[in-house]
Amino acid sequence: MLIRRPLPTMSFRRSMPIVLWMGLLFSSASATAQTFEYHVSSAAGQPGTLQTVSFLIDATGGLDGWSFGLCHNPAVCTVSSAALGTAALSANPDFTIIDTDHFGGLTAGAVIALSPPFVQLAPGNDLELLRIEYELIGAPGAITSLDPCSSLGTPPVAMIVVNDNTEVAPTFTSGSLEVLSGPVFIRGDANQDSIVNILDAIRLLEMLFVGSFPILCDDQVDANDDEIVNILDVIYTLEVAVTGVSLMPAPYPLCGTDETEMGAPDCAQPPTVCP
Repeated sequence: MLIRRPLPTMSFRRSMPIVLWMGLLFSSASATAQTFEYHVSSAAGQPGTLQTVSFLIDATGGLDGWSFGLCHNPAVCTVSSAALGTAALSANPDFTIIDTDHFGGLTAGAVIALSPPFVQLAPGNDLELLRIEYELIGAPGAITSLDPCSSLGTPPVAMIVVNDNTEVAPTFTSGSLEVLSGPVFIRGDANQDSIVNILDAIRLLEMLFVGSFPILCDDQVDANDDEIVNILDVIYTLEVAVTGVSLMPAPYPLCGTDETEMGAPDCAQPPTVCP
């Protein structure tokens, strides 16, 4: 969403004492001070996989533009690609630069309007400025923070936002990327549609007694987490999906790894897509 930024104007009565006028000016500026916070989402996945992260901003004022760096540990991940996020795309900036050719990070910047009519990206929360795809190259268990930074480039790209022609230094919150040590799945999701319901119980019955579908990941269909796949897992899946009496052991209802796994994971082929 775009908002039109009015051109700055200034007027005051000649008869008004200058001290009073200055007091009113600073009082007004203080009352309308805007706040901006950069923050980064987090992700996790298997070694060699691509993971998508969003660089976002919470803004109480309109944005004329922005610039930032985003630093990571190069031993854990590399930047595969980066592109404007949904909010930035909707603003259709006149100028954009995204540079992924940095060791240990990337830099980005944009200006919404270089000439009249001067418009802004409207205030809001979780405005996605950039979407980055990382390849995980670290060993299982490795983790890196994703830190908004001002140390990349020559000269370094500043971490700022521009609001009403004024540069503002935003606060920031880091994200993270983790290289997982086991397969990622949703327990009970036998048909791998990311939802556990009665269809998963039917699919597991077909896997066990008809053989029309192979079991590619034992851990995923081991609904009661007893390290055995049998009819009890069908019953347990039905209890979770239909009656709500039981609660599926983790990872459920979101993707994750089996924290109770003993020895090598029983998952020859984990899901290729796991939200």
